[in-house]
Amino acid sequence: MKTILFLLCFAMTSSVFASIYVNQNPNGSVEYTDTPSENSTKVEVPSVNSITPKTVSTEPGSEATDASSSASSGASDEAKSEQTSTSSTYQQFNIKSPTNGTNIQNQPTIPVEMDIVPNIKPGDKIQLMLDDKPAGTPSSTAYQELGLVERGTHSLYAIIVNNKNEPIKNSSTVTFSVHRNSIITSPATQKH
Repeated sequence: MKTILFLLCFAMTSSVFASIYVNQNPNGSVEYTDTPSENSTKVEVPSVNSITPKTVSTEPGSEATDASSSASSGASDEAKSEQTSTSSTYQQFNIKSPTNGTNIQNQPTIPVEMDIVPNIKPGDKIQLMLDDKPAGTPSSTAYQELGLVERGTHSLYAIIVNNKNEPIKNSSTVTFSVHRNSIITSPATQKH
C-alpha cells in the first residue's frame, strides 16, 4: 500500500518536472524511471490541480468590509506564524519504525515512521539523524525515507526544529542493521 501511495505521489509531483516511464523486467518486476529505454512505456500523468484565488469585490461600500476582513485574517495568520514551539510543545516524540534491533535486507530505501503528540506544528520541521549526522532535508511529515544506507549497524534518531531553526526535542534512538547481497555471493552472478 505504501508503495502505491509513494508511486502516486511521485507521479503527481513528477509531472511538473519530467516524464515517467515504466519497464517490466524479465523477472516480472516493474521499474519506474525518468529515463526512457527500449522496452519502456511512457506513463500519462494527469495535470496538477490548481486553485483560483477569490476576487475582492470593488463595489462601493464593500471595499471597507473586504479590506478589514482580509486585514484581520492576515493579522491572525501572522500571530500563528509568530508562535514558536518549545520543548514542552510536544509530549511524545518517538521513532515507531524501524524498531530497535531490526535487520533490514536489500532495501533501496528505509521507511521511517514517527509518533508525535500533538501533530507537528506549522513552521516546525523534523530532521533525521543517522549515526549523529543529518540525513536528508528537514520535513514537516512524520513519515520520511532514508536513501541508500551502507551495510552495517546504524543509530537513528530525529530532532524537531522550530520556526527559529532551534532544536527543541529529540526522539528516541533506535539501532538497526543493514544487510545487502554482495556481488560475489549473489545467485545471479554464480555460474552453474
